[in-house]
Amino acid sequence: DLIESKRYISIYTRSFALLGIVIFFIYQIFSNSLISFLGPEKGVYEMEIGLYILIGFISSYSSLCHGSSLVGRLGIGATNHLESKMPAISLKLQRNRSSALGGHFAMDSSSNGLDYALGIKGYRYIYEEPQLNFYSALAGTYFTYTNEADDKTEQGYQIDGTFGAEFSFQGLESVGFSFEFGIGLSEYQKETHLKTVGHNMMVSAVHFYL
Repeated sequence: DLIESKRYISIYTRSFALLGIVIFFIYQIFSNSLISFLGPEKGVYEMEIGLYILIGFISSYSSLCHGSSLVGRLGIGATNHLESKMPAISLKLQRNRSSALGGHFAMDSSSNGLDYALGIKGYRYIYEEPQLNFYSALAGTYFTYTNEADDKTEQGYQIDGTFGAEFSFQGLESVGFSFEFGIGLSEYQKETHLKTVGHNMMVSAVHFYL
């Protein structure tokens, strides 16, 4: 009976975790529409609260999250950390147990022109724990955006030096969630900023490893 109960708990955990992943990607795709419908702050706030509650529920029913070796596997997912606010497709390849290489790209084509972003990111793993893989990272991004004041295409850049962690849930080892914090230098809207950055799981990245 105990084994059967654990099996059902595992099935329910995977189902809720998959639901959380689906909701996350729906948020990434339709976040701008949600903000327009609910307001500039209310839409993001309510979606964040909902996802945090869902992730907490998943964590409480799983046998804790854990790190896993992903050497040689390609991760494909999404990130939303760009200053230009464009959701980007993210790629990550762990070369060995100590380093990984990643990249991201985004585009927004309309009748007014094409805006895009291209970036590269290097990871250096510091150490592993049963629940998390800790790393340091350096990322650089070049992007274009449309200046709403004069409808002209402008250029910008973003450089982030961060520490972070990636983890997965039991039964979903091929899906990695991450969060990061550190220092960022960027030029956007003709202003240069040097600031602290903190990327939660909805902003940093989620990858599915092939």
